[in-house]
Amino acid sequence: KMLCEKWEQSFEMTSEDKKNVWMSLGRVSETSPTSMLVQWNLTWVPPTALWLETLAHVNEWTLRYCPYTHLSDRVSTFSYKAVGKLLWDAWTTQQLHIPLACIRGI
Repeated sequence: KMLCEKWEQSFEMTSEDKKNVWMSLGRVSETSPTSMLVQWNLTWVPPTALWLETLAHVNEWTLRYCPYTHLSDRVSTFSYKAVGKLLWDAWTTQQLHIPLACIRGI
C-alpha cells in the first residue's frame, strides 16, 4: 500500500485521475539490500469509454469492469456490430461491461 501511495505522489495524480485509475501490486521481492523487484498493474477506464459509465447509471445497469490484456497482441478496430452486441448484452443482463486499459510492469 505504501508503494501505491508513493506512486501517486511521484506522478502527482489528482483526485479526478484517481477516480478512474487503479494500481495494484503483485509480488515484491528483495533482490539485494538496496533494491527490489516489484510486479505492478495500472488499470484505467479509457477516455473513449467513459460515456459507457454514464449510460449504465442512466439505465441503472450494473457496471462490470473488464480488462482485455488477453487481447493485447491483437490490433484493435472499431465495429458498430461489437458496440451493438455490448449494448444488447447490457439490455438483456442489466450489466454493462466497461473495457479497461491496462499496463503491467516489473
